[in-house]
Amino acid sequence: MTEKLQRTEQVITEAELRTMLDDEDADSFADLISKGVTEVRGGIWRREQDGHWRFWQNPDWSAED
Repeated sequence: MTEKLQRTEQVITEAELRTMLDDEDADSFADLISKGVTEVRGGIWRREQDGHWRFWQNPDWSAED
């Protein structure tokens, strides 16, 4: 999947990612992000070296699918 993903300029903090994913359970969230990549509709969030999360968009994804 990562071969066709396009890097975006959308970068957020881990706290913002947690809010976006609406995950109140600390253990569940820790497990979800443990690999540094979280798949969502339209692409993935990937942890950067500085600890922020960058969105990588799947150009083939359509909200109408």
